[in-house]
Amino acid sequence: MLARIGISALFDDILGTPLDGSMDDKRLLVAHLLVKQGLLPSSSVMVGDRKEDIVSAQHNHLLSIGAQWGYGSLQELTSSGAHRLCQWPADLHPAIDALALASRR
Repeated sequence: MLARIGISALFDDILGTPLDGSMDDKRLLVAHLLVKQGLLPSSSVMVGDRKEDIVSAQHNHLLSIGAQWGYGSLQELTSSGAHRLCQWPADLHPAIDALALASRR
């Protein structure tokens, strides 16, 4: 999806569920990514388009942004507790800035 919308080059790493079925639980996949990249939850943000993404962020103590341009609905993203919503990829930078500002308060 990131390649299709032309932003994959902006990411250091893109992970998905391995074909062997390990880490089918996205909470485990996010935890693995945090360790693999040496990221702190307090300085990371999960951007996702489905409930599982938002729940995985919560489980791993991450702030989350619901991507409305993906497969999930606005209702799905809001009811799962996304901290912010973005209608378009161009909205990500301001949303991340707003989350960072809010977390400093």
